[in-house]
Amino acid sequence: LDVQTADVTVSTLVYSQVEELFTSVSVRFEVDSAGKVRASKRVLSYRDLIETTGIWFAVFMFSVIFFCSLGVGHPVYQLYHSRSYRNRMIAFEVFSRMGLIIYSAVLLATWFQQQPMSELYSRLLDQMLGYTGDSEAEFAKMMQEFFTALENIRSRTDLFLNFRIIAYILLYMQFIQLMLYFSFHPRMGVLTATVNKASSALAHFFALFSMLFMTLAFLAHWMLGTHVEEFQSFSVTLASQARMLFGEFIYARSANEIDGAMLLMYWLYAFTFMLVVFFTLLNFFLAIIVDSFAAVKKDEQLNFTEHDFLHD
Repeated sequence: LDVQTADVTVSTLVYSQVEELFTSVSVRFEVDSAGKVRASKRVLSYRDLIETTGIWFAVFMFSVIFFCSLGVGHPVYQLYHSRSYRNRMIAFEVFSRMGLIIYSAVLLATWFQQQPMSELYSRLLDQMLGYTGDSEAEFAKMMQEFFTALENIRSRTDLFLNFRIIAYILLYMQFIQLMLYFSFHPRMGVLTATVNKASSALAHFFALFSMLFMTLAFLAHWMLGTHVEEFQSFSVTLASQARMLFGEFIYARSANEIDGAMLLMYWLYAFTFMLVVFFTLLNFFLAIIVDSFAAVKKDEQLNFTEHDFLHD
């Protein structure tokens, strides 16, 4: 380490023979401008899909592509021939299904073209254990091939981490689409109907909440950041206030180390946060939801198409 070093990453690979599991472990040490060292870790596991698991994976991917392709045709037809207010929902449905088709096709093509991780791992070991040279040039060549193989493994794990992130986004879109589907049912549509009725009030509430929340965060960081670890930067203060909002803590541990005027400033901030944000604004949010739910239930009483669970 020297004065110009910003971060150092230490990586290793772990192989579990029984489970045929390959794990990449990386620990990153970051040095800030004040000389403080922060460590963060990343663990990524990978397992080769071979024999029966590989066949089932390919069958599942082909099934997703096939059924999503069948489900795209009718929404596209509705989108071009319908002028109803549900066009946005139909467009979202088409977009989510096309996303599933493209993702599954790319993932399947990548899987077919890749080398098994076991081969990359064996190549990595062979570069080191199979070295028999005695010259400096041969050693440099071996080390270059070793790090090339290591970089290939790291690229593979990073690639599939990106695939997982995209899959998470697509699954979240399916979650939203599932809630939109429930809106067509008289009883199960209560959730979307309540959010829709409360949308205007919620927009004003979140505008007010965000301004007060960020103002308190700035005050805490500006005044107490040099004394309280939970407020050492504006981003850390926002994260600390989010934890306070969920009731994880109210009294910061680092506040034990301050006294005098700074302690008074801290308690002024903490009391204001508890009174304005924790007690008042959170109850405002609940009141908006409850009032909107009561209005939706009142509208349901005029819906004569609603029956019991089985008939609905």
